[in-house]
Amino acid sequence: MSELTTLVPEYAEAKKLENDSKKTATKLGNDIKAEFANQNIDSFSAGGYTVTMSISTRDEMLEDKMIDFVKSTGIEGIVKTKEYIDTDELEKALYEDLGRSKTEAYLCDIGPVIVEINETIRGLKKWARPEKHFSGLMCFPSMSTTVYKMPYGVSLIISPFNFPILLTLGVLTASIAGGNTAVIKTSSKSAASTKALQKLIAETFPENYVTVIDGGHDVADMCLAQRFDKIFYTGSPEVGKHVLAEAAKNLTSVALELGGENGNWCIVRKDADIKDAARKIAFFKLCNAGQICININQIAVAHEIADSFNEALKNEFIRQIGEKPEENEEYPKLINDAAYGKCEKLAEEYKDRIIFGGTGNEETRRFAPTMIYPVKVDEDIVKQELFCPLLPIVPFKDDEIDNLMETIADREHPLA
Repeated sequence: MSELTTLVPEYAEAKKLENDSKKTATKLGNDIKAEFANQNIDSFSAGGYTVTMSISTRDEMLEDKMIDFVKSTGIEGIVKTKEYIDTDELEKALYEDLGRSKTEAYLCDIGPVIVEINETIRGLKKWARPEKHFSGLMCFPSMSTTVYKMPYGVSLIISPFNFPILLTLGVLTASIAGGNTAVIKTSSKSAASTKALQKLIAETFPENYVTVIDGGHDVADMCLAQRFDKIFYTGSPEVGKHVLAEAAKNLTSVALELGGENGNWCIVRKDADIKDAARKIAFFKLCNAGQICININQIAVAHEIADSFNEALKNEFIRQIGEKPEENEEYPKLINDAAYGKCEKLAEEYKDRIIFGGTGNEETRRFAPTMIYPVKVDEDIVKQELFCPLLPIVPFKDDEIDNLMETIADREHPLA
């Protein structure tokens, strides 16, 4: 509790921010003034004060603070300020945690954040504008209803290791746009990214608006034991259940973005463009070494073209990453020793059916993209989310596609 208490602003500072909210509230009409002015929420400790943000404050946070934050990271890109930015502090952290090359770091994590910030800046005032609706006969004698977009209050953002920048700052952008303050609990697995985010956010935002805390499951549980007003969680379904159960104790609204309990299928029919399919599948599977919740977990390929497809996919892996991916500095690595060990153990179980890959470097935690063929549709390896470079391939008869689709539909739905 003492750790979180330090994050609470002093009463005097809170009252100053409260007065700013009052000024903004006058524009919304007398019926909502008191509501907007009384946005102090006792979330961290008894007697503590936090405030939500007015439209003008959100604008300032996004246009000035968030852009300053992006600039301070040294991202190479164009942001709303139209200024060109040099080398990247976050890219170094992503390389240390996940072995990402500069290109992949920008493509997967950093670039999308810039797009989200710019889109939010453009749309903020429109999105926050009150809406008028016909009340309906059930609300007679009222004929018109005005809906005001009110902030939740203090948000808790629990972000994952696999996209530590995008799934932290992207959610933070939305939280700020909604007028909320935020406590960010980053993943302990991506330590370098957490350290970079802590430093940069502390230098950019007042801590009573946004702060980052580090730690493992014990710290996450400590956060969940507090009463927040909105919780965002990205991660596994199992932990998602725990987050939802803890939030239910305070009836806290929760947004869950979860991986699938079954992995995502990619189905290649007999009339598919084999080379094009192989090129796209190889590219996506190589991204982040398969540690993506919407990545291709397994392939179902029509038996009629299976040999041609397998050969094309091998060639694409070699063309895109080389014959020894585990020695390629631009190929990402698995997040920790446990993830590498799990991948290696599963590959060992299917070593007799590996037709490409199956090799790795335990020291660098790079494991080659590994094609496993043939695999039956009811084997355990295609009933779980792998989250690694292993790629089981299930042959099927093209004229029995309906049976395959029914089998997939009967299982827990994947994320994509």
